[in-house]
Amino acid sequence: MAKQKHDYFAAFAKQIELAVKEAELLIDTIENFTTAEAVREVMDQAHELEAQADDVAHSNYSAIAVDFITPLDRDDIIDLTHAIDTVVDRIEAVIQSFYMTDVHHIPESAVILAQLIKEGCQSLQEAVGFFSTFKNNDAFRAAIMKVNDCEEQADRIYIDAIRNLHTKERENPVRLLVWSRILSSLESCCDAFEHVGDLMGSIYLKNA
Repeated sequence: MAKQKHDYFAAFAKQIELAVKEAELLIDTIENFTTAEAVREVMDQAHELEAQADDVAHSNYSAIAVDFITPLDRDDIIDLTHAIDTVVDRIEAVIQSFYMTDVHHIPESAVILAQLIKEGCQSLQEAVGFFSTFKNNDAFRAAIMKVNDCEEQADRIYIDAIRNLHTKERENPVRLLVWSRILSSLESCCDAFEHVGDLMGSIYLKNA
């Protein structure tokens, strides 16, 4: 029996699907937040999603090691696989940070950033639907533009949120430090999904 050829595009789509699920779990964690201790159970769900994402990434790495011909440049496959995996890793890290730093409340800025992370990942999911065919240029570009727009909105929210911390929480150095780090982690999730969008855009142009 002939060996089943590895589907890199299906793997990319699965990775992004898991990123969306991780982002949805982040929002669910925030919206239903009671105590940091209660986040402990959610961390197991987050880690399971991250482990699934790792498995998909490893399937790409294993296939590229033996495939004589690949549908994209090998470096592009490696870079995109790693970039999507980073999104999942960073979202999981945010969920873990709620527990590790024993937060007592979730500020509105964190809620907005989490929503933008979800929207950015969903826009990547829209884009990947056109990725394997390298057709429907307008729809693909529109999805990538949504990704970039989410990241730009996140930058603005992040800047205002950090200023707000330093003007209103300066008498509470622990809270200032904790939330500066968590907000930075949330913003880094947005940088990560934007990087995925940029990679997809450049790969798309090379192969269209």
